[in-house]
Amino acid sequence: MRSLLVVDDEVSVGKLLRAIFETEGWDVEYARTGEECLASVEATPPDVIVLDQMMPGLTGIETARQLRTGGFDKPILHGLCSYGIVCKAVVDSALGGDVAAVAGYRARFSGVVFPGETIVTSMWEEGGRIIVSARTKERDTPVISNAAITLRG
Repeated sequence: MRSLLVVDDEVSVGKLLRAIFETEGWDVEYARTGEECLASVEATPPDVIVLDQMMPGLTGIETARQLRTGGFDKPILHGLCSYGIVCKAVVDSALGGDVAAVAGYRARFSGVVFPGETIVTSMWEEGGRIIVSARTKERDTPVISNAAITLRG
């Protein structure tokens, strides 16, 4: 089984990403800080790391730098924070916070969110799915498009 380490200081985002990747067949571990990430990788190196950038202590960039310097040569995915935040907005707004209602989540990254920007999420239900799009409030730039959350049951 493929292994993945999710690193995000926001526990709710980390739990949501963990649930989504597990439904896709990944063996997922979770770390809340860059320091926890480094210790986890030293103990059991994953196949892929999903790394948040804005964390207290070691930032995502510094954590990635230390991983590479230490010899970790597998993929480190940056920027999935917007993916998780948009999904969390849908789960909180449309599903009453019920992460278990999410059977799958597919999205197209269509733009960049800069630190400090606000993500505005639009959603509507259609045929057992919640269709989603997201834009930055400040620049009115698309961030996530052609996205859908498939509902369980």
